[in-house]
Amino acid sequence: MNKDVLKEEKEYLNTVQSDIAEKIESLSNFLDAEKMQIQEEKYLMRDNYATATDVDDTFLDIYLRSNEYDEKVKEKNQLIRMQKNPYFARVDVKEDGAGQAYHNYIGYRSLTDKDGGFYIIDWRAPFASLFYDYDKGKYSYSTINGTIKGEILNKRQFKIENKELKYYFDADIKVDDDILQETLSGTTNEKMKNIVATIQREQNQIIRCSEKFNTLVLGVAGSGKTSIALHRVAYLLYKLKGKLKSSEVMILSPNDMFSAYISEVLPELNEENALNTTFEKILANELGPEIEFETKKEQVERKIFNKIPCDESKNSYEFLVQLYKYLIKYFTKAFKPTNIKIGAYNIPETKIAGMYFKSFSKVLPYKRIEWIIENLIDTYFASFEKLEFKLQEFLKAKLYRMFVNNNPVVIYKLFLKSLGKEMSLVNHKIKYEDIVPILMINYFLYGSIDYTSFKHVVIDESQDYNAIQMFLLNSFFNCTKTIVGDVGQSLNVDSSSNVVSNIEQIFSLSNAEHKLTNPDKFETKEMLKLSLSKSYRSSYQITNLANSILKRTDCEPIKRLGEKPQLVKIATKKQLIDRIGQLIDSYKAKGYNNIGIITKTTKNAGELYNIIKDDISGVDLVTNNGDYLNGVVVLDSFSSKGLEFDAVILFNVNAVEYANELERQLLYVAVTRALHEIYLLYTNTPSEFVLDYFNNETKE
Repeated sequence: MNKDVLKEEKEYLNTVQSDIAEKIESLSNFLDAEKMQIQEEKYLMRDNYATATDVDDTFLDIYLRSNEYDEKVKEKNQLIRMQKNPYFARVDVKEDGAGQAYHNYIGYRSLTDKDGGFYIIDWRAPFASLFYDYDKGKYSYSTINGTIKGEILNKRQFKIENKELKYYFDADIKVDDDILQETLSGTTNEKMKNIVATIQREQNQIIRCSEKFNTLVLGVAGSGKTSIALHRVAYLLYKLKGKLKSSEVMILSPNDMFSAYISEVLPELNEENALNTTFEKILANELGPEIEFETKKEQVERKIFNKIPCDESKNSYEFLVQLYKYLIKYFTKAFKPTNIKIGAYNIPETKIAGMYFKSFSKVLPYKRIEWIIENLIDTYFASFEKLEFKLQEFLKAKLYRMFVNNNPVVIYKLFLKSLGKEMSLVNHKIKYEDIVPILMINYFLYGSIDYTSFKHVVIDESQDYNAIQMFLLNSFFNCTKTIVGDVGQSLNVDSSSNVVSNIEQIFSLSNAEHKLTNPDKFETKEMLKLSLSKSYRSSYQITNLANSILKRTDCEPIKRLGEKPQLVKIATKKQLIDRIGQLIDSYKAKGYNNIGIITKTTKNAGELYNIIKDDISGVDLVTNNGDYLNGVVVLDSFSSKGLEFDAVILFNVNAVEYANELERQLLYVAVTRALHEIYLLYTNTPSEFVLDYFNNETKE
């Protein structure tokens, strides 16, 4: 580093830090005074409530000032967070036609100077795309005022920690640079962190995709899919400020633990957390507590143990279309209108039939019922406003009794019977592959909870969603979506490929209520389909091991060398305890924060934990309570999806535990959780899925 340049950059950082400190102090003074003023107004309003004539105006003033106070608190907290690491890059440019070059610093949020210029430009601003997308040389980018062109003279990156500039360097390119390598070589944190300073060109292009389209991102393990989706949310919140709020974004995660794991990313990007849920929670909320169903994880482990088969055809697009067509016909034939008598009013069945079969025939059954009720109240009971709610409930009950059957489970059984199939329970619960189509029937018949407040949805781990699930999510959430997944990590590759191939048709079908009379003709709408082939998470050796397991050729490992994976045989319980204990001590000595001891199933995880817990301290067992545990944890492969660990100990990778294709996929998922080191322990004979890699390593 050039000493003069380093001195200059430190002076600039000091200037920025001083400005941030001034702004924080100013906000603190304002907040202290405003808090006292709001409190005094509250006291005055309370004391003079009985005689005051302007109570409403006073209340409104307090409400507005309280909202402003809350916004200022958020701004202060953002500045405090920003103070530690205000920016990470500088781009020197000379615009075409300009007389001089400008230094532009890029950070987590904008910071203006006293003259209205920018100390720091927000990473989401159009200008910041120059840092991610361009090398030195000519550039152009679009703004609301048109296209701006010029030349990039230099790109500089910084390492700033706790207000101190550690170092800088100038670079021509972004890929595989020093800061990226350092970041990837570091240890994991308790929660997923932002990747703003190391976003790669292909990732940036996805983050900044148009908000007008659904976006499907298929990326290999470790390509940053989830991070990209969250950064895309932050970008949309910035671009659509005033039109989109965090509370209007829904993130669908694979489980509660993963939701907790990603909970710090948006706050780090100076945005409030979006709402987070799982598909299983949607199922439970829609169907109610009376219906017990198997979870996705329970379904996977049932398939592993192979005691009760799983009908994989129920995951396909073809099965969705079969059910869709059946329901359209069923709800036409199964509705038998009758007269409704309420007091002196008699509503003839012909009027009800005319609305259901003709006037409102191009919408789903639940919507027909809603519109029929509205029409009947407007026609017959417009003067009974006080009784409107009771009339609605009465008419609703009467109309639903006109269906030959209005039980979604019974209707589903009739549908299966038409296909020559039957429905069976597992542990007195409805199977996961059956509860999803039952929810579709429930939606057709009764509608859904109101999700209209959401304006954007992120669907993570999308490879684990079947066609009906995608249909329902698009029906429930009538807004744009960012969908991320990896068919390679699917626990049913054929099913996932089927859904990906037909995703546009699935979404069009769920938007095709106007085509109910002709469900064979579905219009497709444009969807942006993008891919990520480079894996950044694991070391070169670990990624090669993972690729070998899956025979994967579409995953490019980043050139970050690490320790070679180890495959070791364990013959006794004592050897198992000793080896795991030694590995944990060794990993901790290297500064590794998070160590995952991964087994195939939940049962395996519990058994292993019970074996080692008394001899190895500080080990936790991951349960299904939704908490994300950092440190040393024992967990099953399915629960590890989406997580990452500095080091992984994988047990038991033998020929019995990992023998079929589902187990191969689970093995791949487990291996790709490791960043720096992985140790595979096995008993008896190792699985054939790992032998290719280790046999080749031995030859070398």
